[in-house]
Amino acid sequence: MAGAANDSDVNESEASADRRTVLPLLLVFGTLYLVQGIVEPTACLPFQPIQTQLETWRFTTEQIGHFFGIVGIAWSLKPLFGLVSDFLPLAGRRRRPYLVISTAMAAAAFLVLSAVWRPAAGKAGGSFGWLIGAGSE
Repeated sequence: MAGAANDSDVNESEASADRRTVLPLLLVFGTLYLVQGIVEPTACLPFQPIQTQLETWRFTTEQIGHFFGIVGIAWSLKPLFGLVSDFLPLAGRRRRPYLVISTAMAAAAFLVLSAVWRPAAGKAGGSFGWLIGAGSE
């Protein structure tokens, strides 16, 4: 009888330990997929208002598809970026240097974009109409 009581105590403590391990993992992965669904620009939440705004600006379906195709390239390259940052550490660190470099490059790109952006009168997309396929009419 005493052995059966000890076995049930062990099973209960194992089940409790399993719950304590699984619940935080569920929370982490649930939060991860929620944020990923919110942030991914070619689907879910950002897609609808961006598409509606482009339609308001009278872009064609082809131009909108072209735009989201270009924007989606970054999401296609994320696994490659992850592999590079994991297998080629810079200065002994894996991710921080890559994040600093990519943030600096994005800031520089936005500065260049703000300097050269000149929307042409009557031309959809201005200087960057190629991004939405404005020239392919």
